Amino acid sequence: MGYLSEKAAYLKGLAEGLDVGNDTKEGKLLNAIIEMLDEVALEVDDMVIIQEDMQEQLDVVDNDLSDLEDAFYELDEDLDDLDDEFDDDDLEEDFDEEWDEEYSFECPKCGDVVHFNPELIDDDVKFIVCPNCGTKIELEFDCDLDE
Repeated sequence: MGYLSEKAAYLKGLAEGLDVGNDTKEGKLLNAIIEMLDEVALEVDDMVIIQEDMQEQLDVVDNDLSDLEDAFYELDEDLDDLDDEFDDDDLEEDFDEEWDEEYSFECPKCGDVVHFNPELIDDDVKFIVCPNCGTKIELEFDCDLDE
């Protein structure tokens, strides 16, 4: 029982000890006030219990989030280490070797060289997207790509 409930019980006992009954208007009023205080104290006790439960759940979520942050930053550091070890020139050589026939052109917006394989493009594809800046580049061919 919480502190407020104890105080409400004390007031109830005090009123009974003073023999405050429901015989008079004042007695009815005091008993009603004491009953209301008792109910308010019980509600506050319930809210305190709910708040403590919520705090425990929040602590669990906070700990889980902390674990996720640690795992994320550890993975991010591992990826940075891998990126430092990786040579972009090797990727470009592997990329060029994979395609038998490729086309390349310069992006009109950012100037990056865009490579594409015509075998991967359908006749109804009208544009490709620059991987560097995201600009849509319209494709115009003088011949059928299947030829």
